[in-house]
Amino acid sequence: MHVPLGTPSYIRFGVMLLIAVAVAMGCATTPHEPEALQETSQQAYSVRTAHDELYVAVSPVRRSVQIVHSSVAVVGATVDAVVNDRFQRRIRETLPEYDFGAEFENAVSASLGAHMPPNSHRVPPMGSTAGYQSRRQAQEARFQALARDGHELVLDNRLTYGLYGPEATLVTKLESTMYALPSGRRLFDQTIYTRSEPVYANMELRDPTFTYPPNLDVHNIRFAAEDDALDAWLMDSGAPLRDAFDEAVTHSTEALLTALELEVTPDGAYWMGVSHLLRRRYDTARAYFEGALAGDPGHLGAANGLAVTLARKGEHEEAIAMTESLVEEHPNFMPGWFNLAWWRARETGAYNEALEAYQRALELDGPRNRRIERTLDRTVDVGQWR
Repeated sequence: MHVPLGTPSYIRFGVMLLIAVAVAMGCATTPHEPEALQETSQQAYSVRTAHDELYVAVSPVRRSVQIVHSSVAVVGATVDAVVNDRFQRRIRETLPEYDFGAEFENAVSASLGAHMPPNSHRVPPMGSTAGYQSRRQAQEARFQALARDGHELVLDNRLTYGLYGPEATLVTKLESTMYALPSGRRLFDQTIYTRSEPVYANMELRDPTFTYPPNLDVHNIRFAAEDDALDAWLMDSGAPLRDAFDEAVTHSTEALLTALELEVTPDGAYWMGVSHLLRRRYDTARAYFEGALAGDPGHLGAANGLAVTLARKGEHEEAIAMTESLVEEHPNFMPGWFNLAWWRARETGAYNEALEAYQRALELDGPRNRRIERTLDRTVDVGQWR
């Protein structure tokens, strides 16, 4: 794809990002044909939420007791339900008028309505399978009905959202799948995540909405869920949670529009990078992070995400060099200091430098990590940092 000289920089950024992503995904098995939106004249889209209210899975008790002994898992599950229900009631009482699901659904629908081709229509999502022998049969009947109405493709979107893990990390998940009609051939299939936590070097790479949350490190485990897990979210009548959710919804829609090539933005590219990193699709994640930086060279999240991606590919020295430059230019960027501490303590054995980076991360209110601390316990004078 040729980009003429004189083309506005934001257009050049979008085109070059899409080229890079197309190359990175060339060997992937995930369907990725967003151009179908521009090649058809009648499209449909649906949006639905997976649950009625903000999902809460902040209690680590069940995971804890399973680590101790699997025979007490049922007890742990019961404690989980009680604790999570109590937290959910607190949210409901603090934000009685705020409908998380409606906000998410309306934002995605409005964004698609504004950016999809003119002859696009919102249609109901997949409904009940009653009267059909299987879900597949019901889906085929739906595709045929949509095709009879003149639609050539349908883009289905499923929304999940909640607080996960003992740190009550806010997570959104947007699953978007495009089907050709009436065949049902998948043209596009993307899962987009946003998280209220930055990209850390020790972040577990898996679906962050998994019931046993991915950021639950057995070396940092809490054996009881405290009420203060939600306090920061619910102060000022719940303003932090409401504002963070609004921001997460915005990021989700930006990422979806970027993935669909309807409106490519640096923030959208960043969250697509995070989403592919969580799925261990390192080349595609790298392409998106680099694309975000091409559009916004000062995007700290994208630079940090790119460094973590390189490290996951085994390129630790390059990741460290990139992050050293990042914190030199932005000395208060806590995730960079934490990641340097992790890599130096866990990967390269530069223990004194790890100590310095870890101290700086803690000064900036970064998370404590027992793996880093245990490594430093064995290698440096404990009195230096305890």
